Amino acid sequence: MSQGAHMTWILVAHRTGAALFEHRAASGLRRLDRMPGVRTRSPAPATHSLSDPKARPVDIEMLRYTLRLAERLEDGVHGAGVDALILMAEARMLGAIRRHLSAATKRHIQASLNTPVPDWDEASLADKLGSLLTEKRSTQGHADFF
Repeated sequence: MSQGAHMTWILVAHRTGAALFEHRAASGLRRLDRMPGVRTRSPAPATHSLSDPKARPVDIEMLRYTLRLAERLEDGVHGAGVDALILMAEARMLGAIRRHLSAATKRHIQASLNTPVPDWDEASLADKLGSLLTEKRSTQGHADFF
């Protein structure tokens, strides 16, 4: 955990793109970045597990996308001093992002919110996440909302 002001990153992800927001008590909520998503749902790059023929196809583009998002979160926790993470995405994407995260970074997740709404701005996020952004949290706890 950083010694300075408490910093929370909020990742709002959807297949079409993601936005990363930062919240600090002193300065409020601001968007840090927008990241492009997966262009189309294409069956061409999908592969099947050779060991399990009943396994669902793997969408390679989605796998790369969720890996990029997870890497950005890892950089925040380990390099930028992020104290807490809030993830907002569809349930399937939340699971994919979390699978790419290290155990140390997962401990920083304050909430995982299953939400299909891809386009949030600072004002609507502040309204939706108000109580989560003002809560003090321990380094051990996190909440999952599905």
